[in-house]
Amino acid sequence: REAEASLEKAVADEGRGRPLRGNGVISAQEYEQVRTLLAVARARRDQLRIQFERAAIRSPLDGSVAARLLDAGSYVKPGTVVFRLVQDDPLKFRGDVPERDVPVLAAGQDVRITVDAFPGETFTGHVSRVGAASDPAVRSLAFEALVPNEDHRLRPGFFGHGEVVVRRDDRALAVPRSALSTFAGVTKLFVIEDGVARERQVVLGVDLGDGWVEVTEGVARGTQVATSGLSKLADGTPVVVRADAPPGA
Repeated sequence: REAEASLEKAVADEGRGRPLRGNGVISAQEYEQVRTLLAVARARRDQLRIQFERAAIRSPLDGSVAARLLDAGSYVKPGTVVFRLVQDDPLKFRGDVPERDVPVLAAGQDVRITVDAFPGETFTGHVSRVGAASDPAVRSLAFEALVPNEDHRLRPGFFGHGEVVVRRDDRALAVPRSALSTFAGVTKLFVIEDGVARERQVVLGVDLGDGWVEVTEGVARGTQVATSGLSKLADGTPVVVRADAPPGA
C-alpha cells in the first residue's frame, strides 16, 4: 500500500510539473527530477508486486496440514517453518513381528489393519519394507506397510492392529466366528443335519478377519452351521433354518 501511495503521489507530481515546465515556471532539471521520482516509484511498485507473487507457499508433497505454526501477518524469512505437513495417502503403518515369524514375512504381502476409531472395519495395505535387524530387547523385527487412504478417514498417529497374510490356502475351511463357543478350553459348534443340531468339537487355525475363523479339524466342507441361538442348542435339538441364513464351512 505504501508503494502504491508513493506511485500515486509521483504521478500527480509529474502531472502538475508538465504544464509548469511548458510555461517555463520550473527548469528542465527540476522537471527531470520529478520524472525520475515517478520512474523510481513505478519500479518499486513493480518489484514489490513480483515479490508478493513469489511469496506464495507451495507444498513439496501431496498431503494435509497437521499444524499451522505462524499467525497471519507474522514476519517470515527463508528457512522459517510455517506449516507441518503429513503425507496421508497412502499412510505408513509401522508394526513388529516376533522373531519366530520373520522367516515367513516378505515385502508385498497383504496386511489387514483395524483401528480403534472405526471398530468392525478392516483396512488393507501391503508390506513395503522389512527391517534389517531385530530388536534384542523385545525379540521382534519391525516392518512397514503402505495403506491406501484416498478418503482421508485414517489419520496419522492412529493406533492400529495389523495382521500380515503370509500364505493363502484355497482348500482352507472357515466358519463365522458367531458359530463358535468355547468352554474350559474346548471350542465347539453345531452343524445342521436333517433339521437337527449336532455338536462338533473343532480345532481352529488362524483368524481370517471380517468375522471368519479357519477350522483345521472337526467339520467338513459344505457343512451348514448354526450362527445364532447357540445358548439354546444341544446335541439333537430340532432347528429351523432361516432363508437368510449365512453359508456354512
